[in-house]
Amino acid sequence: MVDDERIARFGVGEEEQLFAALRSSPNSWLAPCAEFALETAARRSEMLAAEWKHYDPEVGTIWLPVAKNGKGRFLLLTIRAQEIVESLRGRGEGGRIFKVDRDALVTAYRRARAMAQMDHWRWHDFRYEAISRACEGDMTDMELMDFSGHLDVKSLRRYRHPRPEIMVPVFARLKLRVAESRRCGLWREPRGAAQAAASSSSRSVEKALGSRFLRGRPCGRSIRE
Repeated sequence: MVDDERIARFGVGEEEQLFAALRSSPNSWLAPCAEFALETAARRSEMLAAEWKHYDPEVGTIWLPVAKNGKGRFLLLTIRAQEIVESLRGRGEGGRIFKVDRDALVTAYRRARAMAQMDHWRWHDFRYEAISRACEGDMTDMELMDFSGHLDVKSLRRYRHPRPEIMVPVFARLKLRVAESRRCGLWREPRGAAQAAASSSSRSVEKALGSRFLRGRPCGRSIRE
């Protein structure tokens, strides 16, 4: 059983240390599987069940008919994740994209992890790291849930562990965008009790992130700048 309450993030140099060991493994599937998990936050079971017939290279998705949440969902592929998929052998045969046995993958990973002296890093921790990195970008909770496959915010937030040194500049940039949108007349103030709660700058930032009160693009620029 996976402990969803723990915090797992790479320390300084740990990602490079681990992937050096993964790439040196005699199991050639190990490094691409791990990097794909880190890029997509895919669970191991979902990744190993993904099939070529459900891969859409034009959109950049893989459809999972049955995910862990009991429903089908799309794996949303980053540019690097799609490069990994395109580089894999066996596409002409169809079937599973990652043609590696689960037990073989687990064994190879444990050996490489020990070689890297990172026994604390479980496979599921790639999912923690991927979701936390996505959280450090300009994404709403709903967008993060589309990425991670969670069905509720409570479950999602157990995986969200953004680094403060990254989030502080994000909030600072958001404050500037909010101020600019007010100057351009594109900001709609919250009403009633919510307006009072939004009086402090920290609350304004939280509500702007959570529900995007901007009615348009501040002074012609994208809100994702």
